Amino acid sequence: MTRQLSHILYEKTPGLLRAVAFGRDGRPWHLFQQAWGGERENVRAGQIIEARVRALGNDGGVFLDHIGWKLWQGGFEPLYCDRKHGGGLREGQTLLVKVRSASRRDHAAKVMPYEGDLTPSHPADAFDDWSSALGVDRIEAAKHDDADLIDAAYDEAVLERLALPDGGAIYLERTRALTAIDIDAADRGGRGSAGARALSLNKSAVREVARQISLRGLGGLFAVDCVEPLNDAARGTIRDTLIEAVKAHDPRPINVLKPSKFGLLEASLAWRDRPIDEALGQSDIKLALELKAAHREMMHDKGGLYTLALVECV
Repeated sequence: MTRQLSHILYEKTPGLLRAVAFGRDGRPWHLFQQAWGGERENVRAGQIIEARVRALGNDGGVFLDHIGWKLWQGGFEPLYCDRKHGGGLREGQTLLVKVRSASRRDHAAKVMPYEGDLTPSHPADAFDDWSSALGVDRIEAAKHDDADLIDAAYDEAVLERLALPDGGAIYLERTRALTAIDIDAADRGGRGSAGARALSLNKSAVREVARQISLRGLGGLFAVDCVEPLNDAARGTIRDTLIEAVKAHDPRPINVLKPSKFGLLEASLAWRDRPIDEALGQSDIKLALELKAAHREMMHDKGGLYTLALVECV
């Protein structure tokens, strides 16, 4: 994965740290953000944390509470350990666990017991842990003109329509069950037979799908509606193209089926991070973004007069 990533660009503003990992193609592939130095934030994948068993589930799973630090909203974060990893745990037990995947909409963070020699992770170390996991040596603070590159990467990560380099587009829609992706020929030209044009478009599209999966922190099931006509060899090529594109930038193993006779490619990828669209909706992130916008305005007009109003919410 390291040979495919070029550098990390980060920006620190009051209350907010944002970073983007760029590929050697110059495009953003991974995002990181943290508000208030990680104080009271949700757990992240890969962290080692302290937890207490709250209850044993009827299905053999285990429900726990994260007791290392409180959430921004107050209270402790609920965790879940499946039956495979939770055997032998008892109610009230306190232990170290490793986070397998962060929480997301209607799903608690998933953990497993940890018996190594590492001490519990500290939220303030999350950025260093993230950059180390990507294996990128070149890490640079954003200059004034570079800040727009970071904003653009985050803006892109919530778009529903992404244009492809040589014409055509993909449309992404995340539902409760899966992420649905439609490939649209749109204004794409090209030479050769209809089958050759369809194969070229589909290969370009699934490469972009791989980038968007990493950029948006997506996992679970994916259904990609490919452009036809496709013969069996072309279906296999499209599947292999998606697998190779994901492997180049994402350590998670992906399972991909050939497009069906209806042109539908199915794939699955383990969840790891909280999806970026959900993270942007958190109250602590929203507040930090408001301060970021105010900070940028002040930097553009350093001679202006500003008023900071602090309102206590009950």
